[in-house]
Amino acid sequence: MSNNFITNNAGQKSLKARLNTLIGISEELKFLVGFFYFSGWKELFQGLINNPTI
Repeated sequence: MSNNFITNNAGQKSLKARLNTLIGISEELKFLVGFFYFSGWKELFQGLINNPTI
């Protein structure tokens, strides 16, 4: 398992920016979260639509 974890470390980009970057280059995404609001999908929707592998 790789160490591609997104944390709230101050040195990283925002969660939205990082996920949109990963969506653009990934064939598969897996989320391990304690909670995820449906409103969060709205923030990622355009990146998911633009990914040609989905």
